Amino acid sequence: MSEDARPLLLRVPRTAICTVCDDRFLPGLETLLHSLRAEVPAFDRMPVRVFQSGDRTRLHDDRRARLHARHPNVAFVECAWRPAYDGALEAETHRSAYLALESFRQTDMERVIYMDCDMLCTGDLGELLFLDCDFAAVPCRKPSAGRFNSGLMVIGRRLLCHGVADEMIAKERDGAGYWADQPLINAYLERHSTLRVTALPEIYNFMYIAGHPDLDGDDAFAELRPFIRLIHWAGREQKRPKPWDLAAPLSEADQLWQAAHRAATAGLGGRA
Repeated sequence: MSEDARPLLLRVPRTAICTVCDDRFLPGLETLLHSLRAEVPAFDRMPVRVFQSGDRTRLHDDRRARLHARHPNVAFVECAWRPAYDGALEAETHRSAYLALESFRQTDMERVIYMDCDMLCTGDLGELLFLDCDFAAVPCRKPSAGRFNSGLMVIGRRLLCHGVADEMIAKERDGAGYWADQPLINAYLERHSTLRVTALPEIYNFMYIAGHPDLDGDDAFAELRPFIRLIHWAGREQKRPKPWDLAAPLSEADQLWQAAHRAATAGLGGRA
């Protein structure tokens, strides 16, 4: 066999799924974990790390126990609250999003897949495990939001060190606006042009659906529906309610989420 004909030997990198959640977003996390288990064959063998910080961003103990009982691979990671997280922020309810930066401190991993917990997995994410890059995410549609949306991030080993997160929170910025962590991550990527950065297709972070303030209809979702891997209910609740707060679904995507939530909480006797 010639050298060029040798088979490619792949090894699955040590990968953690990371997210941030408090009591307000518990229905989202329950549903996301259920959908990941259903769609990602390796999910039960991957550590899931839910970032917490004292009383600022926390799930109560009974809710932690409830999640861990259904998903033993879930761990709740206590993180230090950094002074930089207390700066001016347009939406106070979004402040916990700063903890997404803790994803870059997972130094025992070779790869981190961070995702917001107001997401629903609708397809296999295995491709993300083998991306040849330092960072990957879906580009923002609005230039004012930065280059990439941080709701879904694939972080390679080169960026998994404490110094990366430290630099992100140490730099001056022109107002965090609504997005908190997102401008810090984008600014870091702009400063480090040698990083191998991959722009993922929108199917990995599809957030423009009926009921979102930036769209009037559901046509884009319907067209891409067979290919979408992650649906994201992005945006502040005052403009675009989370699917667990809707009395009636606004879109097919909301119907999908609510069906998944019923399956995720079956047998629990209602929300705790």
